[in-house]
Amino acid sequence: MSVRAQLGSRLRAARSMAGWSLRELEVRSGVSFGEIGRLERGEVESPELWTILRLQVALGVPSIELLLGDMAAFPSFEALPQEGGSAVA
Repeated sequence: MSVRAQLGSRLRAARSMAGWSLRELEVRSGVSFGEIGRLERGEVESPELWTILRLQVALGVPSIELLLGDMAAFPSFEALPQEGGSAVA
């Protein structure tokens, strides 16, 4: 799945979890109905940062999760190797 399609899928899931239609998200975010639809379908090559920020604020979802997905799937900073080569546990 492409990065655009993944973003669209996450956006659609967040909107669905909020129980909102495209029109409701448009009203709450100020992002047009058409632009939201294009994002959800993965048709936007490079979404504007402000568009992502407006959507994430309206949905109450961190921008990083819209862009990268569930942060629980990523290692924490504490688990990354520190100077000297060992991870902090």
